Amino acid sequence: MPQIQFMAFLDPRKKKCCCCDRTMMLTRKINFLDEEGRLVGDLELCSGCADTLAEVLNVGKEVVEKEWVFEQ
Repeated sequence: MPQIQFMAFLDPRKKKCCCCDRTMMLTRKINFLDEEGRLVGDLELCSGCADTLAEVLNVGKEVVEKEWVFEQ
């Protein structure tokens, strides 16, 4: 299964964000790895885009609190 790794820069740099295309301080890098752990691609993101992407990726990992069964 492909993996996504979030990494923080020790020294943020001012460049264009790969997601929002604004020139901002880039604080995080995201690496995309294949099933064998080889690097497929990466993105350098500002903190806003990185936080949003991390939130979206964690949506599928939430614990189900109540399961509804509907009769058909």
